[in-house]
Amino acid sequence: GRPRAAADILSRFAANDSADGCDMARLARCLADCGEWDAARGVIGTAGASADEDAAAEIAAAALHVALLSPATKTLPATVAAEAPLVEPDPSPLPERPRIGVLATALGGPGDIESVATLAQGLRETGASLVVFGAGPLTAPHNRLLQGRVGRHIDAAEFDAFTLAHTVMTEGVDLLLDAGGIAAPLHLATLAHHPAPRTAGWLNLPLDTGVAGLDRVLGAAPPASGIIGRLDASPRLLPADDVPLIGADIGAGAMHDDLLQALAAILRTVPDARLLLRDHELSHPDMVGTLIERFGALSIADRIEIVDTDHVTFIAGLDLLLHPFVAESGNDVVDATAHGTPAIALRGTSPWRRQGANALQALGLGSRVAATCDDYAAIGAGLLADRARARAETAAVTATAPAFAPAAFATGLLELFRA
Repeated sequence: GRPRAAADILSRFAANDSADGCDMARLARCLADCGEWDAARGVIGTAGASADEDAAAEIAAAALHVALLSPATKTLPATVAAEAPLVEPDPSPLPERPRIGVLATALGGPGDIESVATLAQGLRETGASLVVFGAGPLTAPHNRLLQGRVGRHIDAAEFDAFTLAHTVMTEGVDLLLDAGGIAAPLHLATLAHHPAPRTAGWLNLPLDTGVAGLDRVLGAAPPASGIIGRLDASPRLLPADDVPLIGADIGAGAMHDDLLQALAAILRTVPDARLLLRDHELSHPDMVGTLIERFGALSIADRIEIVDTDHVTFIAGLDLLLHPFVAESGNDVVDATAHGTPAIALRGTSPWRRQGANALQALGLGSRVAATCDDYAAIGAGLLADRARARAETAAVTATAPAFAPAAFATGLLELFRA
C-alpha cells in the first residue's frame, strides 16, 4: 500500500545489484503505481533479461500490471507459458449442483474477500459448494467473512504453482475461478497447468486473451447479473451539504491526462464542487510536487484535497465517485453503489478500460457509462445537478441488482457455464 516508499527501497537494491527477479518485478509494479510508466517498462525489460526462472510468474504478472496502467498500451504482453494440461478442458455444461473452486491465495484488495464470500453464500443457497484455496487458516481474521460459508478451505499460502495445481486437481472441482488476477503471480503459474475441467478468470483480470490455462475471462464479458457481488448493502441517504464532493480512490498510476482533463471539465461545470483524492501516498513530497504541476496546468490545483481515511468512509461521503479510465476491477463502483453514492465510468476501447462500465451495466446503471471523455464530464455534472435524486436512484439499485443478492449473483455466474 506504499508504492513510493517501496520503490525507493527496491531501487536501492537494484542499484547495488542485490535485487533478484522478484524484487525487480515488484519495483516495476511500484513505479507504475506511482505513474512512472516509462521507468517501470525499463525495469521489466531488465527483469526479463535476467532469465530468472524462479521469478518468471512474478515478472509476467508485473509486466501485465505495468502494461495495464501505462497510457500508451495497445496490446498486452504474454503471461507464463502453458503447460500440458493436468485436466483436459470439458466443454459440457456444468452439473446442476457443481463443486466450484476459487484461487484466493493473494487478492487484489479487501473487497475481493467479500466478493468470494458473496459467491460462497450464494452457492450454498443454490445447493452448490465452494472450495477456497486461500491464504492462512480459515480462522484467521482476514478470512472471517468466509467462515460458515465455504464448504472447504485449503491453506495454500506456502504452495508452489505445481503443488497448488495438483491440489486443485485432486479436489475434483467442476469449475475453477481465479480471484487474484494479476495481483497473484502464483495463480497465473497454477492456471498454466489447467488443473480443472473448466477454468475462468473472475476478479482483477481485465483481459480477453493471452492468459495460459484459462478457458475464458469473465471480466471481458460479464453476465447480466453482475460479476462483482457484495454481502451487505447499506445505502445512506445523506442530506447534501452546500459543497458538492466528487472523488476518486486511485493512485498516481491511474491519473492519465485524459482523466484529469475530464475531472477539470466537471469542476468547471460545477464551480462550487471540490475534488477529493484518497491518500495513496499522494501526500508524499515527491508526489505533491507532481500533482501541483499537473493539476495546476488545468487550473484546478486549489480545488483538490487529499484525504487520509479508509475506502468505505471515503466513498460513502462523496456525492459522486469518479471511476478511472484504466482499472483492474470495478470494485469501487460496486462499493459506491452499496452506500448510495453515484458513480460514473468510461466505456473504453479495451477490457482494462471497461471495468467500471461493466460494473455499472451489470448493476442496471448503464446510463452512467460515458462513450467519450466529454460525455463523462457531462454525465457527472448532470448527477451533481440533483444530488438527492441521484443518491436515491443509486440506493434503489441495491434492492434489485443481483450483485447484492448472493443467490441471484451465484446463479447468474453459473448460468454462463450452463449455456
